[in-house]
Amino acid sequence: MPKLSTKVLVPILAAACAVSVSACKAQTTSEQEADQTTTTSESAEQTTRRVGKVGVGYVTVPSDWISLATKSGSGDIEFCDITATKIITMKVMDSTDVDIVNSKNAEKSAATSTTTGSTTTENATSGTTTQNGTSESSSTAKTEESSNSSTNSGTSSTGTNSSSTSTTDKSSTSSSSTESETVTIDDAIKAIIYHAKEYDVTDDNIQQEQTTLANREATKLTITYGDGTRVICWMLTDDSGNVRYVAAEAPSESVDEVAAIVESTYSF
Repeated sequence: MPKLSTKVLVPILAAACAVSVSACKAQTTSEQEADQTTTTSESAEQTTRRVGKVGVGYVTVPSDWISLATKSGSGDIEFCDITATKIITMKVMDSTDVDIVNSKNAEKSAATSTTTGSTTTENATSGTTTQNGTSESSSTAKTEESSNSSTNSGTSSTGTNSSSTSTTDKSSTSSSSTESETVTIDDAIKAIIYHAKEYDVTDDNIQQEQTTLANREATKLTITYGDGTRVICWMLTDDSGNVRYVAAEAPSESVDEVAAIVESTYSF
């Protein structure tokens, strides 16, 4: 059998190697694609856990989410992702809630300022039109003051203490009254909006709508802050008449993802 010349053998061997290398590359690529598919499938199977407590509510969050320290009110339940940019907050908004208290106090201050201004105007008008009456009242007051002073030299001091005690009693009564007040959805809405405006959020960055959550009617507020953070919160009442508050907080581009967790998993 005649030998093949070197010129013939070299091209044949080169072709064989090329085919072998091509086959190896194809096999390697196929294996890499299989690995990528397996990895994608495994990452999609993310584990979750149920968090919350009785009387406040529960949601299902990814298992790597962590608990946050409460920001307002001892009853707050807050969980966030490891970057602390995606946050879910749950609480009951009663008369001791910080946002409710601040909102109520602001309303009272505004009402007091309005009443004081009105009284001052009325007194000024009365002094102009009924000077004799004003003079008589002033004279009577001075006579009574003189009589009280001559009867008991300690009356002035006692009066001051009495006034202080009276003020304290009124304050205590007011505090007790506030603590026993029933908080409504409207109160909660006002409180959340008041809180937002404390951070210079304008009306055009606050949206309100009616929706449902946990198969109950709820009021939904969407608030966009100046730093790009967006808060979507829901307020609804439970069977006991308590106002439940749930909020999803995150950067604007990812807040819908957090809101979806609330909408699909929140329950009492």
